[in-house]
Amino acid sequence: MPLGGFGFISLFYAFLGVRFAIQFWPQRKAVFDRDFTANDRSMVTQAAFFFLLPVAVLLHEAGHAIAIKLFGGEIVDFGFYFFAGYVSYYPQGFSDLQQMIVAFAGTLVNLLLIIVAMGVVFLWRPPLRAAYNELLIQFSIISGLNAFVLYPMLDLASGLNGDWTQMYDGNVPWFTALILAIQLGFIATGLLISRNPRTRAILAQRTGSENARGLWKPATSENPGKHAVSPEVADREQPALIVAINAANRVTSGWPQPVVIQNGTVPGAPAIIVTWQDALADRLVALRVGPGDGISIAGGTWNPDAKSKASVALLKSWSTLPEEDEVVLALRIAMETVANQEPDGVRP
Repeated sequence: MPLGGFGFISLFYAFLGVRFAIQFWPQRKAVFDRDFTANDRSMVTQAAFFFLLPVAVLLHEAGHAIAIKLFGGEIVDFGFYFFAGYVSYYPQGFSDLQQMIVAFAGTLVNLLLIIVAMGVVFLWRPPLRAAYNELLIQFSIISGLNAFVLYPMLDLASGLNGDWTQMYDGNVPWFTALILAIQLGFIATGLLISRNPRTRAILAQRTGSENARGLWKPATSENPGKHAVSPEVADREQPALIVAINAANRVTSGWPQPVVIQNGTVPGAPAIIVTWQDALADRLVALRVGPGDGISIAGGTWNPDAKSKASVALLKSWSTLPEEDEVVLALRIAMETVANQEPDGVRP
């Protein structure tokens, strides 16, 4: 198989990779130390593309080669251009199913690599440093998009007659259906991980990237008098606390009065406490975390000038980790309820 357009593009990316390596090498120790900065995150993302993706491509082609050998075939040509590659063999004597398995073998290698990488991120104890976890996550994202989204689209649209054309045009319908199920299942799992509050919180914990991943929104100049709590203050083994922080920051960003958000205990359990004042009273809503990943919302009013105690009532609770959007809605309702409560006394 000649070098072709894709080969030339891949070699161009390889050239860019060499340029990046020259820039990266002197900084490598600082990038992977415990102080994971925004610049480090950018370097790690590029490292996942320029360093790890070519390894995945090589192993992808090795998967094809191993499958060919297992079925007794002979490899007649092999090409590897860092970001693209191919394996050629004579299909005579191979059944339709065997040819489809050979085509699928490379993608199967990609899938296994992603499972191992994400398994390390989620299950390694104690967790790896943020930089290493970020490297594995970015590799999984890049490799997954390449193997299960971009390559299939390119193959089917361009008439390349690559792996996915052979898998979808094979004469074994049940195996084609199985491959389609794996592809759609992989994409659905990726979307679930990216949208589920619990997995988002865990990934944020593992990479120290709550703000970078949009899991919390700090106060801005357009939001004067409001203060936001960063999940950096949260116990990193409690996803529910980060969900509570996210919800508090989202709701208060649109609240008409200046508010203060702070972390505390209510009582004896971690909590995010939202307070604000009006002409009559100080008002409070607390999101208490625990036991487990449950969250409860309580709120009330008190009048410091009248020396009255806060009258706090439970307004909503979940026994297990709720969706962030559920907490946002319940917190908004709770704050509106507390805002309309009459205090015990009236300020002079």
